[in-house]
Amino acid sequence: MIISIIGIILMSGCVANTPIDETVNISYVCDPVGMENNNDEFVASAISEIEDYYGDYFDFKSHIYKVKDLDDAKAVSKKAAADGADLYIGTSYAVNNELLHAIDDKSKAVLAMIGSDIPTEKNNVVSVTFRDEESAFLAGYLAAAESKTGVIGYIGGYDSDDTEIFAGFYYGAKYKDPTVVVYDAYTNSYTNSVKGRNAAEELKGKNADVIFVNCGSCALGISELVRGSEVRLILSSQYEISSDEVIASCRQYVKNAAMFVVDEYLNEQLEAASYRHGISYGFVDLKIEDSISREIKDEVALVRSDIRTSKIKVPTEVDGNILSSKDAAKVPEGQ
Repeated sequence: MIISIIGIILMSGCVANTPIDETVNISYVCDPVGMENNNDEFVASAISEIEDYYGDYFDFKSHIYKVKDLDDAKAVSKKAAADGADLYIGTSYAVNNELLHAIDDKSKAVLAMIGSDIPTEKNNVVSVTFRDEESAFLAGYLAAAESKTGVIGYIGGYDSDDTEIFAGFYYGAKYKDPTVVVYDAYTNSYTNSVKGRNAAEELKGKNADVIFVNCGSCALGISELVRGSEVRLILSSQYEISSDEVIASCRQYVKNAAMFVVDEYLNEQLEAASYRHGISYGFVDLKIEDSISREIKDEVALVRSDIRTSKIKVPTEVDGNILSSKDAAKVPEGQ
């Protein structure tokens, strides 16, 4: 018999049923957008680790639904909901939005929306998102460390969407070097490579020699512009490009987020709430390329450790304060 281990969500928002040796039906709904989070290797790895860890206590039935493109999200999500499951894990906004409409809030099924915090009054929905400002803080630190001109840049998609990530990047740079100049530019698009190129030209004209790219596939135009120049790039988790100019990439580890969801679910700790985690939970990090010196990598590692232990609390917005030293106490507290 397939049962819901999570049981009924109580008035407190918490789950309660005694785990017993029964079958747990988990459905993963994945789309083609992203790097490591939605491909076959990710899904197989997540399922394998979950089943290995909990295999002595639960029998798992895992179902994988793949969305071919964004237009396919509605049909696939409807099918997944119709097939039934105890726990649904969606890994993109498009998928989560469709699952949210497809899954009945009166059922015992639970939807875990990874990477999305879509407002809902349903009491069987969990949101799990990423503290991207923490990996951006490391990116800013690295950018300031590697800049030869003392000027670095940030290219975002939309100003209103980028508050937290830009704040992390800005304060990370100031943490390394209070005198570094940080410029920002926005493409007002996530797909127009020409706008990406224009934003990069603007920052390059201001003498920025390290640019953090957080504007989706607009990154293609930026990569074309800086190829063969002295300008180097740090990528966000939005889009991955192959270029000799890339010195680091921010990462969202969706597999770790999925493992967190299942672990909380099976241990009856999952709440109908919004979870937001970062470096301390292994949800985000900065992957640094081999071209960066060991000395700088070690510095970044120390900063990462301070974030993990909350010695540094990364801000989620820029308040105009300029840091005067590398003292962690000078970093304004985040939310």
